[in-house]
Amino acid sequence: MTTAASSLPRQTGDVATPCALCGASAFSRLWPSPTGNGPNGHFTVATCSTCGLARTEPQLEEADLAPYYTATYYGGNTQKFTGLFESAVGLLCNMRAPGIVRAARQSSKQCSRSSPRILDVGCGRGTVARVLARKGCECHGIERGEFPPEGTPEGVVLHREALAHIGFDEAYFDLVLLWHSLEHMSNPVDTLRQCRRILSPSGSLVLGVPNFGSWQSHWFGDRWFHLDLPRHTHHFTRTTLSRCLTEAGFRVSSVSTVTIEQNLLGFVQSAQNRFIPGTGDQRLYELMKPQNHAHSWSKRLVPFGVAAALLPVAVIETVLSALAGQGASLVVHARRSD
Repeated sequence: MTTAASSLPRQTGDVATPCALCGASAFSRLWPSPTGNGPNGHFTVATCSTCGLARTEPQLEEADLAPYYTATYYGGNTQKFTGLFESAVGLLCNMRAPGIVRAARQSSKQCSRSSPRILDVGCGRGTVARVLARKGCECHGIERGEFPPEGTPEGVVLHREALAHIGFDEAYFDLVLLWHSLEHMSNPVDTLRQCRRILSPSGSLVLGVPNFGSWQSHWFGDRWFHLDLPRHTHHFTRTTLSRCLTEAGFRVSSVSTVTIEQNLLGFVQSAQNRFIPGTGDQRLYELMKPQNHAHSWSKRLVPFGVAAALLPVAVIETVLSALAGQGASLVVHARRSD
């Protein structure tokens, strides 16, 4: 893969952990991350020399990742962002929920269940799961053990442990949702296999991940907002995600490269990271959170002013990249291949 940062030094070598997709050990390192330091220096993104799956290097153990999942990262039970931004998140969740419920109901009817069973893997503070529960679904959510105790979403059965340790019955769920969570998994193929085991034969898998093969990724390189190192352990293109799904026993039903909030924010913040001094390092995104709301207007004026100027360009990029299949997100609907 080539990126906007391809002029930076590249290294090729063997790494300790085999590729989650093909098992190879040779990776080509792309560039260091401008944010965060790992035990061996800056984090990098490396692509498997055999199958092309990209991942963050060095790979961290779960205990080493825990400090990156703070209460600030998750947000509170009712609010992660300030006023207008929080309302926009809620609106988009409500718009997305009916399609998820329809897909789940199709499966539940075939299983003669009146209430669809949905699992939200990596549910965060449960913004989507809470809406699904209100629509009459039996909704379970999974989050890391660091998830704040006060963050339990109403109406959702929350599990604070890894999917492999919960012990759900086979074929229990009508729909499994992995909404921008698969990229956080240390072994995404294994996670997908576990999802297949607990998904009914007529069930659906719905997932969204950042598109590492997108125009945004190519343009902004190591300053792309959606890299989010080291929390994002893997970085998927359309091809590598499709291969992961096939390897785990799924067949892809549909693929889209549009998620409005991910595409727009990704462009605006990445452009600031790359080109605007003093507004990079996710500053705009951080200023959208309540704990930073007290900052003076002088500190907020430039990031938000630049964002307003960039927004029309971001809208155009979102439309054109979607038409070209090169948007910043991959949204996939898949079913078991049996």
